[in-house]
Amino acid sequence: LIAYGNIGSLYITMGQLEKAKVYELKSLAIAEKNNKQDQLATLYINLCALELKLGHFEKCIEYGNKSIEINKKIDNKNGLCTAIGNIGSANEGLKHVDKALECYESCYTIALEIKNVYEQVRALGDIGRILQERKKYKEAIEYYLKEKNLSKENKININLYEAYFGLYSCYKGLGDKKNALVSYESYFEFYLLAQKESNKEEVNKKEAEFEFNKQAVADSIKNVEKNRYKDEILNANKAQIEKDHILKIVLTVGLIFFILFGVLIFNRFRITNRQKVIIEAKNKQTEEQKLIIEEKQKEILDSINYAKRIQDSLLENFDSVTKFFSEAFLLLKPKDIVSGDFYWLSKKIVNKKISATESLVDELFFVAVCDSTGHGVPGGFMSFLNTAYLSEAVNEKHIYEPNKIFDYVRTRLVNTMSKNNQRDGFDGILMCFTKTSSFIDKQLVNSELNLTYAAAHNSPVIIKNNKLVLLESNKMPVGFGERNENFILFTHPIQKNDIIYVSTDGYADQFGGPKGKKFQYKQLHEVLATINPLPLTEQCELLNNKFEEWKGIQRQIDDVCIIGIKI
Repeated sequence: LIAYGNIGSLYITMGQLEKAKVYELKSLAIAEKNNKQDQLATLYINLCALELKLGHFEKCIEYGNKSIEINKKIDNKNGLCTAIGNIGSANEGLKHVDKALECYESCYTIALEIKNVYEQVRALGDIGRILQERKKYKEAIEYYLKEKNLSKENKININLYEAYFGLYSCYKGLGDKKNALVSYESYFEFYLLAQKESNKEEVNKKEAEFEFNKQAVADSIKNVEKNRYKDEILNANKAQIEKDHILKIVLTVGLIFFILFGVLIFNRFRITNRQKVIIEAKNKQTEEQKLIIEEKQKEILDSINYAKRIQDSLLENFDSVTKFFSEAFLLLKPKDIVSGDFYWLSKKIVNKKISATESLVDELFFVAVCDSTGHGVPGGFMSFLNTAYLSEAVNEKHIYEPNKIFDYVRTRLVNTMSKNNQRDGFDGILMCFTKTSSFIDKQLVNSELNLTYAAAHNSPVIIKNNKLVLLESNKMPVGFGERNENFILFTHPIQKNDIIYVSTDGYADQFGGPKGKKFQYKQLHEVLATINPLPLTEQCELLNNKFEEWKGIQRQIDDVCIIGIKI
């Protein structure tokens, strides 16, 4: 019973869960036969955890309930707490969120009673996550703060960085950007620390696997030797003895070879545990050069993915668009992980007092779709800068006319980038939807919606009554260019069920099709005119499928960003 359990635990340590399950079940059969209650409680918890890791949630709950039943009989509250927590995770995997929350709360209560810090931390994080998913951000923050403080006191780094990420997500959901940024920085710091610990655990797993295999071969030799002496006593068969002797030599040589090979592999793993397996190249580079290049590539890719996470966190929640309009969609396809194309949203409310009884309220909703100079990491950095200047114009300078916002951002870019003889900036469209509501004695008497916009090179498209209209634009960028006159403020009447599309040039410029040519704006407008009667979510899917079909085996040449809005 104990031997099978130990082997199962070793396989768990090595990450070989299916093998671990086989030995845990063997151990369970013996424990059930001998009615070993303590061992049964432990084995049911082990199997519950194994089935959870394997994604077998129903089986996890079955073993968990058996463990709860026994742990209650033997008054083992630690085991009871662990089993309830695992059942909560399984219910969450089955989308039974209310049951999961009930389990997590019960687990926390028991863990608090018995002072089980690990289970307290785990339950706090689980409860916080469910509250966060339900957008109960303030309640979730309370649990995440408890998780953070308890994890910090007990140096549980993996739960600490998870707590910080939960805080970051909640503060972001509440619009508290200051606390969101502080939490994200702390998350990343402890995430790196947890990764180092994870790498150490991986090395330990390899050591355990090596020692286990080495012992398995040694045990085989002992078994052969034991059988040889038994045959000598029982049979005195010289031929059999000679055969066993040869087998012993073969196994001994095999063990020596296995140990030498294992040491070589283990040392190799310690050197390259953060690298991918090097594919043998057909060039003349040395192995050392390939390792250096691979490491540099990994570092660059990690940096780009981190930049992608930062960019995603800085982009406004696009769902806010659907709260102002009846329908909307976003199609964003970066060329190289990080995008030079970006969208920007902002909402402002301006109150105007007309008289003692009359007032006007302007609800301004800004939507921008822009194409920064470059793509990939350089384009991503430009998108950060451009977004910052747009926010600065509206939120700090209180500039609300789209053309004046573009004028302000262009001045900031020229003053910033010209220091290094750069001519960077962006093409784009900035729309301002103004909902003006009239009030008399605080009673709404009238409401109307107007559209103003500024356009740098790119032009908005509006479809009214199934007719497509291409709107005007200024043929100059927001940045250093041959023309530097002020941007024009364009206006256009809008009414219910109008659909407005704004995009960068990445979609129209994509090469593909049977002749490898550009898609072109003309064909894009034809597609928009064809699909406009459909719901906007379906339009987004069709646009994406059309793009992939057109691109085929060609590489994507630029970032793609399209936003559709239905009034």
